[in-house]
Amino acid sequence: AEAEPAPPLRPSSALAAADAQERPHDGPFLAGAAAAGRLAHLLLQLLPEVPAERRAGTARALAEARGGSLPEERRTGLVEDALALIAAPEFGGLFGPGSLAEVPIAGEITLADGAARPVQGRIDRLAVGADEVVIADFKTAARPPRDAAALPASTLAQLAVYRRLVGEIYPGRRIRAVAIYTAGLKPLEPGPDLLDAALASMTDQPRFTGR
Repeated sequence: AEAEPAPPLRPSSALAAADAQERPHDGPFLAGAAAAGRLAHLLLQLLPEVPAERRAGTARALAEARGGSLPEERRTGLVEDALALIAAPEFGGLFGPGSLAEVPIAGEITLADGAARPVQGRIDRLAVGADEVVIADFKTAARPPRDAAALPASTLAQLAVYRRLVGEIYPGRRIRAVAIYTAGLKPLEPGPDLLDAALASMTDQPRFTGR
């Protein structure tokens, strides 16, 4: 008899770090945060494909249809954040030609203890250029970290895994991984050293069995 293989590592729950900003322990608060995250991701996935003049109306309709469990003020804030992010010139490459939304990715990585683990996940936004590839992960926490070094361990692990897998798909190109906090349009881009350290800290422990 053979042992059951370990389940695929989910980058979004790698390390399963309990972070007070992103993973509060209060049940109703956590449910609201999850609903807000789902709505924000849906808006950022679909709205770039909508003509600019119809985008605001479409966003409000989506928020009403898919964010009904959220207070109206929260829905309005998420809509405004999404519209501002898509329209911001500094993020134009993420929503222009060559960009993809909700990109499924699968592969295998070798962890620090030598264990090989299958990985499957979903990248929020992927922008592929001739010289570089940008991985964007959207966060809806109300209080973003002060800088990239202060990102939660779970976020660094998630970006590190995505960077490793995407680098295998696009060898020879610079791979950038950015956490973008929609409140305030704050991008936090950890450098290669920080992401390499996050990847090196991973071991084959039960905590990898994510959602």
